[in-house]
Amino acid sequence: MTKTKQFTTPEKQLERAIESGLVAVAPTMRDFFDQSFGGASGKTNVILHRRKLRGDFNALAAHLAGNKKVTIDRSLRREDVVKAEKELKGKAKKAAQEILADIDMLAREGYHSTKLRLIGDEGYRMDHGYDLKKGSGVSLFHFDGGQPLKGRVLTAYAGATTQGIAPEDCIRFVDIPKFQQDLIGRFGQDHVDPKELAALMKRSIADIRLPKPGAIPYAFSVGDIFRHAVRDNKAGVTPHLHRAPPMTTGAKPRLLLVADAW
Repeated sequence: MTKTKQFTTPEKQLERAIESGLVAVAPTMRDFFDQSFGGASGKTNVILHRRKLRGDFNALAAHLAGNKKVTIDRSLRREDVVKAEKELKGKAKKAAQEILADIDMLAREGYHSTKLRLIGDEGYRMDHGYDLKKGSGVSLFHFDGGQPLKGRVLTAYAGATTQGIAPEDCIRFVDIPKFQQDLIGRFGQDHVDPKELAALMKRSIADIRLPKPGAIPYAFSVGDIFRHAVRDNKAGVTPHLHRAPPMTTGAKPRLLLVADAW
């Protein structure tokens, strides 16, 4: 009797996403940049290159934070990493060199819009959960807007990593009864005005998903670099549903690079 695979952890769920063709593994960086969304399965929306980076990225993150506690997210510049590389020694210095090498590599491939983020244990500054007045939050499963033609590249150097989920494992936020009741309460009506709902949909609330009961997201590893399809991708695949990982008090800061190419 053949045993059925049990995908009970985020790591196992990533294996499932790869087997289903949702995530494609690129063996080299050249393949990573050249491989197209869609793939043989017709639904690939993430190109993943697994790698092990050298250096102490936690020490680098602490240095970039000024050795002070980071609670919310901070944007960093390439110049900040250059400065740190000059000031540090040993493995922390090597970590800074790895990040600078990534930024330069991405620029050569047309990814000139790069953002380096240091994210503390309270998460993103602009994350408001599902507050209707402030918009959606990155701690909920969502797909990114915009039109970077080659997709968006992410890599986490330190801390918790980005989580993804298969489309069939989640439900649209706008279809959840509690959300619909919140809309009714906001507008003071016994129904939701379609025009008001359409306006909210334009503010990306339509992009938000919640996992179904029992669904387990998949997680990437520190050092992995992945390119994912956004909302208006040319391949016509379902965009990559992902979220910032849940943060706990006292968690080590995340060090994350995001890059776009048009």
